[in-house]
Amino acid sequence: MGLLYFESAIRDAVDHDFIGQTDPGEEALSFRAAVEGLLARARILNDPDELSALTELPANILRLKPLGNSNAPLGRQEFEEPNHSGRELQAMNLNATSVKTTAC
Repeated sequence: MGLLYFESAIRDAVDHDFIGQTDPGEEALSFRAAVEGLLARARILNDPDELSALTELPANILRLKPLGNSNAPLGRQEFEEPNHSGRELQAMNLNATSVKTTAC
């Protein structure tokens, strides 16, 4: 995985005050090692449910600051995944399918 990508993202998070002052290079190594460990564990156990830990991994490794303590131009809530109901997700999938079939 791209260590420089992680390092750049962590540097941006520090600049926007999402996380405290830290060495982006060291944090990137720790983060990549944790991701690779989770991927290896899921592969060894042949259990994709093991990957669910990936959703909270950045917050746990990088120790995100609470919302409202940020100097970012956009709030983090704008980047969070929307919480859709099952029917909404089903409708989105149907719309995506109809677009694919009509485009052919």
